[in-house]
Amino acid sequence: MIRLFSLKALLIFKLSVRLLQFRLNVVDGIFKIFNCTFLIVDDPVGEIKPAYLLLGTTLFLQNLLSKFQGQQSVLYYYAATMTAFIFYAALNSLGQWKKHERLVAMIIISLFIFSACYIPEWNKRAFLNNTPMSNARHAILSKIDAAAPVAASVNLLPCLATRKELFVAGRTYNTFTHLTERLADNVMFAVIDFSMPLGNTHAIKELVLNKDWSVDTAVEDMVLLKRILGGAHPLIETLPSSRGHSSAPINILSNPVITLETLDIPELLPHGTTLLPITYGWDIHEDLPEEGRVSVSLFKGNQQILGKARLIAYGLPLKKGERIKETYNTLVPPLSPGTYTVSIDMIVNSLGNKYYWSGPVKRMVLVR
Repeated sequence: MIRLFSLKALLIFKLSVRLLQFRLNVVDGIFKIFNCTFLIVDDPVGEIKPAYLLLGTTLFLQNLLSKFQGQQSVLYYYAATMTAFIFYAALNSLGQWKKHERLVAMIIISLFIFSACYIPEWNKRAFLNNTPMSNARHAILSKIDAAAPVAASVNLLPCLATRKELFVAGRTYNTFTHLTERLADNVMFAVIDFSMPLGNTHAIKELVLNKDWSVDTAVEDMVLLKRILGGAHPLIETLPSSRGHSSAPINILSNPVITLETLDIPELLPHGTTLLPITYGWDIHEDLPEEGRVSVSLFKGNQQILGKARLIAYGLPLKKGERIKETYNTLVPPLSPGTYTVSIDMIVNSLGNKYYWSGPVKRMVLVR
């Protein structure tokens, strides 16, 4: 009995030693690869020299010594310029490990196992990206001529980065040259994603109010504008003041901050349509913060098919005394024939952070 117990203890001890030795070898190998890849120290064997990352030293120092804080932040794309050199160094370092094939093979197998564990998550992300809105975004970007200069909001710049002339929509000041900028006259397209932070919203508002810029395509907060000199259809249209006139529009929804004067929703839509255009006429009583929202709900009988909230006037700043008209194309599921109810609510807050809720107002839509 004692002998059997001793054999078991000896076996467990040997397995523990082997396992500990294996772990130490793995850790040692990882540290060696880390040293060789990022060149913290020279490789102990002396086969690898610190030359690979030196190619990216200029870019590294440019970001490190810049006065612009964004070049030292992971929230911007400047740090990504070093990625190519890091991968180049890593590949060359792995190529020197011919004497450690088993370790390299183990690392590769581990990476495959790790990747396999995350395949469901990758599929989920791919599914989330394959949405009607993402498809509409790609369709809008594909409508821009390949050789045409274009102005775009910041989040869309990577999608258009292969163009020779690319501008930031609404940027009026260059943080590098410290000079004011204006949109070049040869820019014929402007594509803006209002669902993302825009930076200089006043410059964006000036752009969309300009009657030389016409709406080519608009799907929810994604808008493609095309420069057409004269007679264009702007995204947001300013209206003359109705104050002091007896023919003022009938108020549909109203509060001390803003009034919804007019609401135009098509009474008839074709079967299978996926866009619901709604035109709003607004009268501003106080400076409107960008948090003003209007919600759209779609019902078929008692069943709610859609419920979405959006920023009034695409989130652009509105001043006291302004009257504007805007059209917003809401994405809806393909509609089958029948009668639908569109319900509109709005919630805004004044500068004193007092919230006002107004609504709902309902309209009937026939789909056939």
